[in-house]
Parts: sequence; C-alpha cells; structure tokens
Amino acid sequence: MDDTKLFSYHDLVIRACDVECLQPGQWLNDQCIELYLLYLQHEVHAPPDILFVPPSTTFLVLHGGQEVAASIMDSMDVSSRSTIFFAINNSTNMEVAMEGTHWSAMVVDRRTQTCTHYDSIPGMNARIAMRLKDIIAHVMGMRISSVNECTAQQGNSYDCGLFCLATAARLVSENMPSSLVGANQDDADTSALLLQHSAVTSRFQDLNSRMMLDFRQKLADWTSSRSMQAVIHLFQGPASIFGTALLGLCVLCALLMNELTKKKKGTVSVALQAKEVEAQEEEEDGRDQCTLVFGTQTGTAEKFAKTLKSQLESAYGSTTAFHVVDAEQYKAQERLSKETLVIFLVATYGDGEPTDNAVELHDYLVEESGKVDYAELPLDGVSFAVFALGNRQYEHFCSMGKTVHKCMTELGATPLLAMGTGDDDDDIDRDFDEWSAKFFEALKDSELFEAGVTAQVTTESVPAYSIQKIMDAPASSVNKIINGRGDNVHSPYLAEVTCVKELHGDASDRSCVHVEVDISGSQTGYEAGDHIGVYPENSKDVVKKAAELLGKPLDFCFSMTKDDRFEDLGEVFLPGAMTLEFALTHFADLLSSPSKAALKMLSAFATDAKERERLVTLCSVDGVAEYDAYVHVPKRSLLEVLEDFPSAKPTIGAFFGSISPRLQPRYYSISSSPKVHPTSVHITCAVVRDLMPTGRVHNGVASTWLARVRVGQKIPVFLRSSSFKLPQNRNAPVIMVGPGTGFAPFRGFIQDRRADSTSAEMLLYFGCRHRDHDFIYEEEMKSAVEDGTLSKLELAFSREGKAKNYVQHHIEKDGSHLWSLLSNKKNPGYLYICGDGKHMAKDVNRVLHHIVEKEEGCSGNQAEAIVKKMADQGRYLKDVW
Repeated sequence: MDDTKLFSYHDLVIRACDVECLQPGQWLNDQCIELYLLYLQHEVHAPPDILFVPPSTTFLVLHGGQEVAASIMDSMDVSSRSTIFFAINNSTNMEVAMEGTHWSAMVVDRRTQTCTHYDSIPGMNARIAMRLKDIIAHVMGMRISSVNECTAQQGNSYDCGLFCLATAARLVSENMPSSLVGANQDDADTSALLLQHSAVTSRFQDLNSRMMLDFRQKLADWTSSRSMQAVIHLFQGPASIFGTALLGLCVLCALLMNELTKKKKGTVSVALQAKEVEAQEEEEDGRDQCTLVFGTQTGTAEKFAKTLKSQLESAYGSTTAFHVVDAEQYKAQERLSKETLVIFLVATYGDGEPTDNAVELHDYLVEESGKVDYAELPLDGVSFAVFALGNRQYEHFCSMGKTVHKCMTELGATPLLAMGTGDDDDDIDRDFDEWSAKFFEALKDSELFEAGVTAQVTTESVPAYSIQKIMDAPASSVNKIINGRGDNVHSPYLAEVTCVKELHGDASDRSCVHVEVDISGSQTGYEAGDHIGVYPENSKDVVKKAAELLGKPLDFCFSMTKDDRFEDLGEVFLPGAMTLEFALTHFADLLSSPSKAALKMLSAFATDAKERERLVTLCSVDGVAEYDAYVHVPKRSLLEVLEDFPSAKPTIGAFFGSISPRLQPRYYSISSSPKVHPTSVHITCAVVRDLMPTGRVHNGVASTWLARVRVGQKIPVFLRSSSFKLPQNRNAPVIMVGPGTGFAPFRGFIQDRRADSTSAEMLLYFGCRHRDHDFIYEEEMKSAVEDGTLSKLELAFSREGKAKNYVQHHIEKDGSHLWSLLSNKKNPGYLYICGDGKHMAKDVNRVLHHIVEKEEGCSGNQAEAIVKKMADQGRYLKDVW
C-alpha cells in the first residue's frame, strides 16, 4: 500500500494558529514568538512566508510574495489582490510587535542581511528581538548577520512607541512601497498616523464598501460574536482602512481553513488543540496507559525504548497503550503523578552528565526530590523502572539512571525491579536483553496490567509519516537545510570547510584526516576540550542501494508531515520538499543494525509468507537467540536485512517513521583552542574501515564522509560544552595521555597554554604504531617541546620493536615523578586520558593504581580510594570511547 498523496506543487496547504493563550495587553513572550514556527504552510515558495494570527490578539505579522497572493486570490475569485497581500519581493520586510502603548518594530533588509530593532523603551524587547531574528531567518531561509538596536530618545513610552513605529514604516515604505505596518484595535491614533503616509494609504484606495460588507458577513458566519466585535472595532474611525485589509486577511484564511477541514476531516493543525485532542484520545482509548521515556545522545536508548514498547504490545497491547516519549518532550510535572507505570531508559553523557535531551527531566526530578514532604509523597502509587546506559570507563557510570531511580524513590514511587545497567564498553545489547527478561517477569508478578496480545501488525498500523508526492517543485525550493545557531543539537550551523588534509604518511594503510570549519557566522563559541557534533552523510553507493531496495527512484520528490494517529513519531526532517536521495543521504541510519521493533514493522510489508514468519520470529520475546545470531553477533546492517527480505518493501513514510533510525550526529573532541583559532574549529578523525563478520566492508559513515568533504563545502555542525577542560589554575601541572586521535583535545590544550605563556609543567604521553606511518602532528609536538610549552614528550611506537611498546609502559617508568606532581599539596597536578576506552584507558588506570600503591606504601583498596578522590576533585578526567 502506497502512503503517498499526489498533489500539484501550486495547491495550498493551510494551517491556522490558535493563540488563545495571548490576550490583549499581555507582553510579548517566547510562547508568542513560537507562533512563527506554526506559520501557514504553502507550496508556492519554500520556506513558507505567510503567518496569520487572529485579530483579537495583540500580535500580527504579515508578509507574502506576489505569487502567493495570486494563487490564493485566484481560488477566491477576488480581483483586488493588493488590498490583502503585499509583496516583499527580495528587498525589505518588516516584523511588528504591538503591545498596547509600548511598541517595537523590526526592519529586515534582505540585501545586506541585517536587521534594525526599534524599541520605545531601551532594552525592553532586546531578548525578543534576538529570538525574532532567528525565527525570521528560519522562515525566510536567510542568515541575518547583525541586529542594530535603536531607541527613541524623547517623550514618554507612548510617544516613543509612535516614533519607533512611524520611523520603521517610513524606512520600509521608502525601500519597498508595497509593505504595510498595522496597529491593533485600541490604537486608532497610531493607525491614523501611519495611514497619513501616501505610500501606505494608496494600497487601500480601491477597496469598496460592497466588498467590505461581504467580508463582514462571511466573517460573522465563521467567528464568535466576541471576536466579531473586536474586528468590527477596526472599522471605526481612522483605522477603518487598515481594519478592512486585516478583515480580508481573516476571511481569506478562514475560508481556506474551512476548505481544508472538509477535505481532511479530523486533522488537528493547532498546537494547543493538538494537546487537548491527544489528552481526550487517551481518555477515550479505554485502555491503561504506560509511558516509556528515553534520554539519548547517540540513539541507543531510543532504540531500546522502541524495542521494549514492541515487546510490551505483543504481551499487553489489547489492554494497555504504550507511548514512547523523548525526555525533552515529557511533561514530568503534569504527567508523572498520573502514571501507573513509567519506564525510563536513560543514558549518561561524558563524565556523569545527563544527555542533552534529558537535562530538564534531570533538573526537575532533583529539584522536586529535594523539597519532598515525606508526610505526603507526590508519587505514591506510581510504579517505575529504570534501564541506565553508560560506560564503565567513566567514574560516574550510569549516573543519570542512578539519579532518576533515587529521585523517583524519594518522591514515593515504587520500583518494579532493580535498576538495570548497560555497559557500552562491553555488550550493551546483551545487558538490555537480560534486564528485559527480568522486567517482564516483574511486570507479570505485579499484575499492574492485564495480559492481552495485540492483533498482528499490519501496514495500516505501522507508524508512518504522511507523504505527499510533489510533481513540479522548483529546484531552488527543494532540499533546503535551515541554517541554525550552532549552539545545540537542534540548531546546527552550516559551517564552511576551510581545510582538509591527510595526517598519516604515505606508507600507512590507514587514514586520519584533519578538518577545519569556519564558525564565524554562528552564535556560539568554544573552549579547548569541548566537543563538536557533526551531522554526517551516507555515501552515494549506500543511498543508491537503499533506494533500489525500497523500489523508488532517487529523484522521487515529496514533503513529509506527521500523522496525528501516531504520537510516537519524531519531528519531520524538513518542513518543505525533499528528494528521496536527499532524505536517505542525510536522515536514514542505513548501516547500523536494525532493532527488534524495526523488524516487527518491516514484517508487515513482507508479501512472502516465509519472510514474514522469519521476521516475526526475530523480533519476538522468544526470539532473542535468533536475533542475536542473525543481527547482533554478525553486526548485520539494516541495508543487508532489506537485501535478505526482498519482498518486504515498506512505504517511504513507514521506512522513515518506524524502520530506519534517524542518522545521529557524531561527536569529536575539538583539536584547537579559541585563543589561537577564535573563528575556526579543528577536527581530528581516524577513518574507519572494518571487515564485518558477514563479509561486508564497513566504511564508517561519519569518518569516511569527513574524508570526502572538500574546501568550500558547508556542513551542519554544533558545539557542546565538556567537563574535559584545563584547570582554572594555569600554573597547575598537567599530565596528558593521548595515543592516536586521543591527542586531539591536547592539541587544543597545548595551543591554550602557549597563548597564556605559562611555565607550568605540561607532559604528553603519545603513542602510535609507526613513526613514519601515523605520527600525527609530529612537527607541532616537537615545536611545543622546543618553545617550552611541553616540558616532556614521551613517545610510544607499538609496532617498531620486537616487544609491544605502549603509553602505559612509559607512565609506569615515570611513576615517581608523575605522582610527585599529582600529590603535591600546594599545587596538585591534573591527569587527563583521551582515546581508546576498551584497552588503553583501562591499562593506564591499572598502572596508576600500582604507582599509588608503590609511592604511598598503601594497599590496593587504599590506592583505589586515593584515585577516586582525585576523580571526585576533578583532577583525573577521561574522554574515552
């Protein structure tokens, strides 16, 4: 069954914005700003450039292009197009925020990519102006390089407001006469002032009274009496011309909205209405409800959450509805106390930190548990379970999961079973399977839910995005990536690549690349030791093969929207048109192993009975051993699975919605310092090429992509703060252990210390295989020794002699001196380890314990306590993988 819907690119899809939350007199806030993101969507130009807010509110933005107006007016059979829509052409546009007697306006000049914010009170709307700038850039698909602040210097707030608005109107009308600035219903004097400008007034001269009466009647049939009174007030006095235009806009959007409702009954387009409907649907469902909350940095916790949901539905689906929710979207304050059972699958990032999407959940639980009144526990009667993901190489293993478990217990909730832990340093999939088995036993004994098997999954029940096929999209509007701030995972900045070079010697059979990107246009910065996240791309060969297996051409063009029936779907990739090639390249994780949940969804599309039966077995609770043998152990990729089951051809919407995980960003330790490179971030990346048990040569998605990028290409990146930083005391001794690409953050440390001209001791232990093969940044290290930045450079070349020679051997040799630095009472040193966590970091940690035992003359347990104290003090830090 094909889930695409064919429509012409010039048809309109309209969504209205419900802004009941905003009443006249309220200050402009972030909730109001977010209305920009709920703009009316159309397919004439991308990105969309129309926003409609009902006239009863105090906030209005109006901008649109000539072709947009023409398309809408043709369908309305209205001749006087200019009376309602006003062209922006690519010149200048205005955004106006109207708040009673206080005014602010923003003029955006597309030619210079700058904007000017006019404010009646100094600094009153400065924060809002910055948010507006970001949203305007998003909507218009442009980058705004700067914001100029202008404030009226005379008169009171009201007079200053008039001055600001009139000044902005004058600037706009001079540059582009077809723009309009309007006022709300309570400021007739201001409207009159603006309408004195002939360039604005001339836009409304041809609007006759017959049309106005017709508009009034249509509006009366659509809106409530209260809203009608608010709008009719616009037609009284000097504001009548502006009121007529605004009324026309309201009627236009109302009619189009009504038409859409007729065509697609039950569609929920308003954010607040969507929440109400979602709550209502849960109540009407009649089944028990259970929520699975995931906090993830790399997608593993999300994969486990969806797998667990699939297994739960197989056993309890007819009596219980299970919902997978991103921790960032979970409203703990509203929902926790109402849960029967809530399951947390949460990862720990770095050295004990919550993942980016779970920070708010973490902070809320910690805050609430800290003020709990034990006489009245808020979560009494709520049951919960926690599966924590982490890496035992870090001191604070599974810290996030432990925090969630502790806080939930303190708040009165009852644990269904002991917290499970998954170790990414070992076999985290096996850990999850073992915990899942215990979880199902505990759930059965608890009798929280009544057992009841769901019907077999069908193509209609597979959560899928709604896909609209697009026939004649202009090339300029397809595959448009929005340029973000670069300060978080949701807002990547398109950074220009300025340098790509190979670091290994010609004799090496491996590869390691150095990449530099320009972040001067972003809205973020970094420190030495921070991380950069990059969104990689799949190779052309992989993408081509995936399209063949899906049975669609690479140039298949479509837009994607969420289907209201499937609440677990993530946000759409792009708001506009994209080709299948683009979607597979940027958003599909094709080379990772598929989860059991994905195999279950894939089984619905298998037309061959044997293939379907095999897929159902692999994803079943009893099929753990078979899944392990077929998928987990051989590391079989999703692409290989699709090849093995040729009759299973999912729709595009189902493939991206339920079968292919979203391609996750990759994180790299930044190998530069902002003190030397303030507008540039350097990446040091070992290119991954491995032979898989299935015989497939696995080329690392991100590393081979970074090796392919070229100077001048723009790639999506964002920066993330890390706790792996130089000590604040610039005179503290620093010991760095970083073989191979583990040297990356230390390259930034060295640049940092050189810039500070500090004479503090700085020791580096670096290792690689061969001096002539993979001694990366050799000249830079030697230069740091010559200029005194590095007081000691110890090199370990593991493959040059008969015996293996690793960094831990050199650390053990220098044990006495190193411990004298680390144990100095007046100026204690810091130890940093970066690189391989499975072997090197463990070996170095073991050697460190031996050094402590020897130098302190203590037992193994005492040495362990001393090392732990160093870690707790932030003087023993790891950045390992």
